[in-house]
Amino acid sequence: LQVPMFAVGSAVPEPPLVLAMEAISSALRSRPGLVHIYGHTDAREYKDNKLGNWNLSSDRAQATYFMLTHGGLEGARIAEITAFADRKLRKKDAPFDAANRRIEILLANP
Repeated sequence: LQVPMFAVGSAVPEPPLVLAMEAISSALRSRPGLVHIYGHTDAREYKDNKLGNWNLSSDRAQATYFMLTHGGLEGARIAEITAFADRKLRKKDAPFDAANRRIEILLANP
């Protein structure tokens, strides 16, 4: 996607991500293997709760789980849901960049 996946401080996916997840869920259904979901944040300090970016990245990964299973992927195929907070920035030279507010989905071959 060339647009942000999530708004600052939000685990609610942006509409283009929701549409993309429908296609991703469909593609994953037709391939064997377990699915791993990783949630990320940018480097802003998220102060809405005690856990900060850890909780936000977890919420993003959980939202991804919901979108995938709502799209028809069996929940049993999800091997892990992991939160990385701001520890694995995509754009390290731009820590507040929208590209850092993301999820990753890995399909592990059986």
